[in-house]
Amino acid sequence: MLNAKALDRVNLKLAASQCRLRVVVRGKSLYLRGSLPDRKTGTVKQQWISLGMVACTEALQPAMAKALTIEAALESGTFDWAQLKRPILLKDLPFHKVVAALEKDYFDRRQDIPRTRLTWSKQFMAYYRKLPQDRPLTEAIALEAVTRLGSGTPSRIKCATAMQYALRFADIEYQPRRFNDLCRESKKHTPAPRDIPSDEEIEAMWARLKPGKTRYCFGIYAAFGIRPSEILHADVQSLIDGHDYITIGTGAKTGKSRRAYALPSRWIDLFELRCANPFVYDPTRPNTYQMNYMREAFRTQKLGPAYNLRHAFKIRSLKACLDPLLIARSMGHSAKVALEDYARWLSARDVEMMFKKASDDISD
Repeated sequence: MLNAKALDRVNLKLAASQCRLRVVVRGKSLYLRGSLPDRKTGTVKQQWISLGMVACTEALQPAMAKALTIEAALESGTFDWAQLKRPILLKDLPFHKVVAALEKDYFDRRQDIPRTRLTWSKQFMAYYRKLPQDRPLTEAIALEAVTRLGSGTPSRIKCATAMQYALRFADIEYQPRRFNDLCRESKKHTPAPRDIPSDEEIEAMWARLKPGKTRYCFGIYAAFGIRPSEILHADVQSLIDGHDYITIGTGAKTGKSRRAYALPSRWIDLFELRCANPFVYDPTRPNTYQMNYMREAFRTQKLGPAYNLRHAFKIRSLKACLDPLLIARSMGHSAKVALEDYARWLSARDVEMMFKKASDDISD
């Protein structure tokens, strides 16, 4: 990770030494820029010298030393472009070396904790390890890796993201449109059908649970439609204070704080939710690890996937004719998801009832 203030200090030192070159960043690499004689005509003009160094704080001192060496050659009249060997660039290295540099840069920019390690492993290394390790990465290799994953799978989108991340890091030219087109194909898939419980079934399932973490968690999922892992980031003080919403903190999936509202609000009291959240978030452990207990509890007590309660909340919201933007804000995703991914579960009878309700509201 490059410290901008450290870069400024290096360039101030070069200026104080009356060096005509400055260290600059282009993409993910360091370059020297300054007034140099043209390779062919000898005319002095602004030019760039590639250093073959990743733009990180540790590379600033070697970059400054190179600038001072070139300045000395210019002053003595011995500067020769032929003596500047073409640097070894990341894009010329075997891919396994690019991955090593990319991994270091990735964790220089964020905490190296189990949670981020899991993200690196699942979102990036899962796809990088399938590429040729002893050859340089190219756009063609990256596109082939994405194409190998079936159209209509979320894995294709994740792979495309990982490939573009590596291409940008290594300063390899590519056309984002090609990857975007492949991802667009993926977004056209139809998700697998789910067995979504009705409100009556949800109340019956809650009633047969014993007091404790599982029942509390089930009630929160059902009433507020939050993502399963968001229980770890749910501030429920507002419920204790008598309100009908909870606050999801910035540590959750979207990284943004939001209010999630209950629907129907009567479930807050029915499910006995006006009490402290028994789940305590541990930032040193991945969300998936911390949620293993709850996944196992849902499985053994035959409650179905926890995500089904979120889907049920969305369908309930649409049946209530709530504005999709309001639903999306409460659930922490886009209105497009609300309309495309959930509307297919509305039956003809549901649509008829929604129009009747809207018509009655207008008549009133």
